[in-house]
Amino acid sequence: MALTPWKVRAHVRALQSSSRSLDDRELDALLGIAEREERLDPVELILEHGNELIDVYDGTPYEVVRELFRRLHPRRGDVFYDLGCGYGRVVLWGALLGGAQFRGIDLVPQRLAPAQRAARRLGLTNVRFLQGNVLSTRFDDGNLFFLFDPFFRNTLRRVGLRLARIARMRPILIASHWQSNAFFARRQWLREIDEERAASDDPYRLRLFGSV
Repeated sequence: MALTPWKVRAHVRALQSSSRSLDDRELDALLGIAEREERLDPVELILEHGNELIDVYDGTPYEVVRELFRRLHPRRGDVFYDLGCGYGRVVLWGALLGGAQFRGIDLVPQRLAPAQRAARRLGLTNVRFLQGNVLSTRFDDGNLFFLFDPFFRNTLRRVGLRLARIARMRPILIASHWQSNAFFARRQWLREIDEERAASDDPYRLRLFGSV
């Protein structure tokens, strides 16, 4: 029997503050995310959308999602973007915690459709999913950003330039996981937050950068 949206929200908030290990498939089912990756043809995706990093999908583990929001603490007035959001795990989880506005951008409509359906079932009014190439989709109203290695280097460089322009208008925070970490660590307009974590020898860990 499916849980009511209120019970799903309560369960997510309890997990957010707990130390319990998180199972990705179990939590996708809880949020109502019906991933259909096996139905997508990687070659067709590239032919339709161009040479972007879209042919292989790897969702952000919920353990990383929980750590992300423990460190970011989105509040009312914040606008959070997941750039390359896939099936919307990060956006939906954050929206269930409340407070901020949550946005997800992804190039592949077959991934966004399940995310949009899940948001409707959960009755989330602080969520918006945008389908399109991140290079031509506006996200300049954001102040919190998350990337789980979603782009090839050239696209990441151009996204970085747009983020730098936003940082000249307002302070921003960027959370990065995996290979995009090295790119943001080299930006002179960013500083890494939490020096103790920064001393870790894991280059692919979740890292948080703030504009200076």
